[in-house]
Amino acid sequence: MIKSLPTSGSASPSPTCTIVFGHANGFNKEVFLPVWEELEKRWGAHPGMRPPLTLVSLDFTGHGDSRGAVGPDSYDWRKGAGRDVLEMLQELGQTGSTPCLGVGHSLGASAMTMVELAHPGLFSAGLVLVEPVLVPPGGEGAMTDALSERALKRLALW
Repeated sequence: MIKSLPTSGSASPSPTCTIVFGHANGFNKEVFLPVWEELEKRWGAHPGMRPPLTLVSLDFTGHGDSRGAVGPDSYDWRKGAGRDVLEMLQELGQTGSTPCLGVGHSLGASAMTMVELAHPGLFSAGLVLVEPVLVPPGGEGAMTDALSERALKRLALW
C-alpha cells in the first residue's frame, strides 16, 4: 500500500522522503491507515516548505495481502521479515541516498532493525521502533517458543 503526499510551497524540489511502515505479527498493513490519515491532515494543515512524502505499508509473508499463507515450518520470521522489508525497499529503488524512515511495531520493528544492521544507512532518516523483538545470540529457540505459545492464546474475536 503506497500513498504520496506532494510537496507544499517548496521553491526548489526536495528529494522525496519515504516512510516504510511494518506491522506486528497477526496484523496487516491496514493497521497504519489511521496514522496515515493523521499524517495527511497535519501535512496539509501547516503551510510551509515540506518535501514530498511517500508512505508505504507492507504485509509480511503470511499476513494480509502478502504472497500467501505459509506453514509453521516453512517461514522463519527472523530471516523472512527482514527480507520482506528489503525487497520492498529494492522495489522502491531505495538505496539510502534519499531520506527513508522505518517505522515498525514488534515484528515490523524487528524487521526494520535486521535490515538496518545488514545494510547500514538504508534507513537514512532513522528508525522508529515500538516493542521490537530483539533476541540475544543463542536465545532464539526459547524466545521463539515463548512467543509462539503467547500468540496461540490470542482471542480470535475481540
